[in-house]
Amino acid sequence: MSPIDSDKFYTEAFLYSYYGKEHVSTVVASGFTYKVLGFFINDQKPQLLVFINYLLHSISVVLLVKSGRLLYREAFNERLFAFFCFLSPLVFSQLSYFIKDYFSLFFAVLSFYLWVKVNEKFTFLKLVLLFLSIVLSMLFRVYAPVYILLLVISTGYLSRGYLYLTTFLSVGFISFFGLKSILFIFYGVLVVYFVPNFLNLDNFIVSPFSTLEGVVIFLVHLIIIFKITVTKDKEEAIKYFSMVMIIGLTLSLVSAFRVTYASGYDSIGNAYIADNFFRKKIPVTYILLFYFFSTKFFLRKFK
Repeated sequence: MSPIDSDKFYTEAFLYSYYGKEHVSTVVASGFTYKVLGFFINDQKPQLLVFINYLLHSISVVLLVKSGRLLYREAFNERLFAFFCFLSPLVFSQLSYFIKDYFSLFFAVLSFYLWVKVNEKFTFLKLVLLFLSIVLSMLFRVYAPVYILLLVISTGYLSRGYLYLTTFLSVGFISFFGLKSILFIFYGVLVVYFVPNFLNLDNFIVSPFSTLEGVVIFLVHLIIIFKITVTKDKEEAIKYFSMVMIIGLTLSLVSAFRVTYASGYDSIGNAYIADNFFRKKIPVTYILLFYFFSTKFFLRKFK
């Protein structure tokens, strides 16, 4: 029953309304979901319910593999993608908890898959399902559509608009939170590369596998940056750095909002990374792996 939200979800699902019936929140949405699942499972034990996380994880990987096949055909390295998704220590470390990340990720991935199918062959039913899937993703994390956007960006679709989008989001963020928010953005981008923080040697003792995975992903980032620099591939550069910036902006928004508006939050000390970003990197890991094994630098065959 950790992290702390897990207890809230269980309370909302099986004991009583945590916030009250008049309040709508991601805790209420998650609690209701567990209540429905618990009804079908006919048990209220957390040990029986958490297998749903693994099921959602597995379906998300399958949907991303199917999306990769539709987008890149034989060029998508689906075996390596699935291999790393099913062996990711960061992804697996949270599967046994009551958390909303796997739900929001699942509906975001489902939305992306439906977007691919709509582009392949448009039908009104697919469009309606796409809209419903996006709404459901937001019930678990309000910013879940960002995951969908990142997956779309990873395909290079409408790449000319990425610079305008990142500039607009950055200016909007700074305008709303002030110049101090530049530091939030800086640390948000650092989270992309350094969470889990492999520069802290103690992490190799506390969570060795997740930390080693962080080292590997960081090295892959360096390889992509090196390849972009050597080949002077502007299109790939725009796609990659737009993804990194949007992830950083999203995480920095979470920090800035919590520091500015969360009641009782002590902003002394770790003010610019004001949340559990280890857990929030879970959906990002799927997205980055999908990008890594679909980019031309890691494709099984060049298009």
